[in-house]
Amino acid sequence: MTDEHTYLHIKSLASAATWVSEVDSGKVTLNIQDIEDIPDDTPSPEGLSTIPPFSGSMEQPAPAVEGFHQQECDHDQKAGPAGLFLTSLLARNGLTEKSSLLCIDPRLHVRPAGHADGLHARSLEVFKVLGLYEELMKVSTEVGERARWAEVPPSSCQESESPSAPASEPARMERVMRQKLATAPNARMKQLISIPQGQIERILEEDLKRNAPEALWRGPHVIESRIDETVPSHPVLVTIRDSSGTKTTTREIRCKYLVGADGAHSTIRKNFDILMEGDSTDHVWGVIDFVADTNFPDIRRLTTVQNSSGMAMIIPREKNADGEWLTRFYVDMNDIELKSQQSTNMTHVTGHPEATSILIVNQNRKSNIKDDCIYQRLAEIFAPFQMTLKKGTETDWSTAYAIGQRVASDFAKTDSNGVPRVFLVGDACHTHSPKLGQGMNVSMADSFNLAWKLQHAVCGTAADSTSLLQSYVSERRRIAQQLIELDRRWYNIQWADSERMKQPGYLEECTKLYQEISGFTSGCGIEYAESVVVVNPAQTSADNTSKFIFGTVENDGGFIPTAPGKRLLNTRMLRLADGCQWDIHDSLAPDAGSFKAVIFCGRDILSPVSDSANAIQIVLEQLIPQFSITLLNASVVTPGMVYAPTGPSERLFAISEYDLWELLPNCTKRDAEMTTYALSDTGYNTYGIDPNMGAVAVVRPDGIVGSVMPLDPQVIEAQLKDFLGAIFVAK
Repeated sequence: MTDEHTYLHIKSLASAATWVSEVDSGKVTLNIQDIEDIPDDTPSPEGLSTIPPFSGSMEQPAPAVEGFHQQECDHDQKAGPAGLFLTSLLARNGLTEKSSLLCIDPRLHVRPAGHADGLHARSLEVFKVLGLYEELMKVSTEVGERARWAEVPPSSCQESESPSAPASEPARMERVMRQKLATAPNARMKQLISIPQGQIERILEEDLKRNAPEALWRGPHVIESRIDETVPSHPVLVTIRDSSGTKTTTREIRCKYLVGADGAHSTIRKNFDILMEGDSTDHVWGVIDFVADTNFPDIRRLTTVQNSSGMAMIIPREKNADGEWLTRFYVDMNDIELKSQQSTNMTHVTGHPEATSILIVNQNRKSNIKDDCIYQRLAEIFAPFQMTLKKGTETDWSTAYAIGQRVASDFAKTDSNGVPRVFLVGDACHTHSPKLGQGMNVSMADSFNLAWKLQHAVCGTAADSTSLLQSYVSERRRIAQQLIELDRRWYNIQWADSERMKQPGYLEECTKLYQEISGFTSGCGIEYAESVVVVNPAQTSADNTSKFIFGTVENDGGFIPTAPGKRLLNTRMLRLADGCQWDIHDSLAPDAGSFKAVIFCGRDILSPVSDSANAIQIVLEQLIPQFSITLLNASVVTPGMVYAPTGPSERLFAISEYDLWELLPNCTKRDAEMTTYALSDTGYNTYGIDPNMGAVAVVRPDGIVGSVMPLDPQVIEAQLKDFLGAIFVAK
């Protein structure tokens, strides 16, 4: 066996695919490899027309080792949204050459069916900012309402709001709740869409190819990774194996950073002895997608059903290739699994062959549940309504899982100097019940948080790479822990027994939890703790007399909205250059990983000697040149009603009535003509900013407010330089 050891100096590497970068040969690789189990009867990509085929081909690196035999794996390895999203973001931020970025994906195709099934408001906001939202909406369906059905005594059925059950069967269930899926306060996008994971992967891969055509290499997978500091500049050593061709080949790759997005059975996590902490049970649920033949009235709503026959949850899905509407069902199958285990043991004794069964994805083992078992259980739960597979159709996808809520003991591993070198994202570092619908959403949010930090570490623009990269760990692990706690509480409430439902305070507890979940999924309720990229300056101006950020009823019930660590809320503004309405989020695209200084001016903006005018000049003429426009750019926001140029008075005037470019500092038109907006007083209240005082919010590439400063020339320059100087290297 010939061994050719190539030093592939990886600047970035992540796993569900693998990203690798070479220095000797100019390569960078990123390993982003998701590992999940798929049922044996999953249809091939060629058999499903719902996922458009990819055009073009991917040139693969030459084999490094010949004649190496690889045994069959007991699970598939596939690039999931977390890995592809991270690759796409890095490519958008400038790592476009094959010498800079390589994503290694063991799967030869995108997922043809099944897996994650929905995107929530914050994820949709991110896709909107990236210009991919419209493409998502073409292949998705909106989920607009939710409902709950429960078993009630026969005497109560006459008062049910549900349609009458068939006369031949006694009514067993009642709809106890139906309501709109409420959009979280100040969330820009819809609360929930249903979309196949394969379509998301397709959209991300197409975006990646537009920016880095050679960045994706399908076929190989990571078999070993470790820190080896014999080459100090590239201390991570990764071994990959490729059996996709006629020969099995292996090669070793040296890299600066490795990111494992390789799912719940993460090879990267195991290589670095990172433990999963939390609870895991053997309670088994089945999941199945099919075209339903049913008279159940809420089949197109997000619906939970609970009665003496069991528990089930409905997720409306998109159309399949034949134009038929799919539905996903989560079904409690634990008692059937236990009985089937006993039956299977007896079958082995008597010599009967074992039937094909469904994988339990998060335990990496076969269950004894078959599709017919799930269909039978659904018929029992939904009786007296009909619930069957439509004739002439087949099961689209099915799987099983056991309830578990676990978080990795660490999200990164460091070298001997304490520099984070290996990272985990997505299911590789947090797993939970899929019924909360946050696995894919939170996984991609991990990537959104890490991408810009990794980019600045790779490109040498980070002032302190160690503290910048450590902030990924502190921020995202805390969010994962919050997700696990929400998931645990939601599961306990959603599937509570009838006695608990009758207890005082149950409905109030449900309402409070739904509000928390709404805030979490929309992004409005997430807040990062203080770090090098989240700084809380004093909430007073230089004279130490008044707060410049406040909470009002308009901005989420009195909480301070524009606080460091929170997502900047979206508002619609008037762009003053052309009179067009504009969403502020559309000015926050993470171009090249740049920060945005949003200058909220006061009503004195038209006075050339005002604090507002001075603040604009400080930011545009002094700070941005120090850090370059690729690291920092600015938007200017003025109140819709302002004082006349002569100064404060009792009367206010509409700013749109003035010829602004003659009154504002010259640098405004020169550097921020198309990012200068007018905002109403209600909009200022939404941000908790006094339109008489103003403020400056520095927004990170991931849309999070990094810091907020008073609009005071005496302190703004020093505070901005201190904050940005701790993150970036100045010119």
